[in-house]
Amino acid sequence: KVLILKTLEYVLTGVAGTDAIKPLTVASEVFFALCKSLLKGANGIELDSEEEAKIYEDLLTDAEMMCATIEKLLEFDSRVAPIMLDGGILTVKLAEVLDYVMQVTDS
Repeated sequence: KVLILKTLEYVLTGVAGTDAIKPLTVASEVFFALCKSLLKGANGIELDSEEEAKIYEDLLTDAEMMCATIEKLLEFDSRVAPIMLDGGILTVKLAEVLDYVMQVTDS
């Protein structure tokens, strides 16, 4: 995982002329999918508490790593923030996650 994330960071920040949209879109899709999975829980899946704890721990670690990657991209590459806002990557995905949070907290 670390090698893939470091490669993604390098491609987005270190290589002149790279297309920042595709890798950034993938990174944000994966990050928000992990967030949804953490919020959703094990709905309908039969797991013992030890298995469930391990799955949550792994998902949380993955989400933290993806978040750190996106943070680094925002910090070091001036192309990233406008792409996230103009392309709707941040706004649409954030709205989806917040809608899901509202559904979970209302029920």
